[in-house]
Amino acid sequence: MGSESENFNILVVEDNPSDFYLIEQMLLSSRINTKNIYSADRLSEAKEILQQHPIGLVLLDLSLPDSHGISTFLEIRPYAQKIPVIILTGLTDSEMAFEALKQNAQDYLVKGEFDVNLLAKSVEYSIERKKVEEKTLASEEKYRQMFYKNPFPMWINEMDSLKILEVNDAAIQKYGCTGMKETIFYNLH
Repeated sequence: MGSESENFNILVVEDNPSDFYLIEQMLLSSRINTKNIYSADRLSEAKEILQQHPIGLVLLDLSLPDSHGISTFLEIRPYAQKIPVIILTGLTDSEMAFEALKQNAQDYLVKGEFDVNLLAKSVEYSIERKKVEEKTLASEEKYRQMFYKNPFPMWINEMDSLKILEVNDAAIQKYGCTGMKETIFYNLH
């Protein structure tokens, strides 16, 4: 995996010193090559670290003195948009786990239920998933640019109803439409 060959900085956001120590020891004894392990015991401190240092991974506790629950992840997400975030929590709430994953967390681990190998695997897989996600987003953006800036009129139809979902700039200019995209091509042959 990529993390075996490259050193990167990890931010552990954890307010319990004992839990931080255990996580740090797991990271140091794992196959993951870390450059630095940063620690924050509050969400506000984590945001500052993310702005000041090149962080490659965030391990985030959801229960902090200044934030609690899924809102902790939602608040840090804008500061870690291109960084994989793994949720570490003492809660075994599967609904919260599912919500965190839906909101783009890379993984969700319950404290006390993972060992060094599972943590290393989660870190490696999270980093690789985030790389794939970034490539996919870049590809989608290229497609959007090719579609909207194409000099030829183009549109996208819904398969069953043939309803127009999207049109590009050239189609709007050629057919003179300034209204709703769905009505542009009903009168075309």
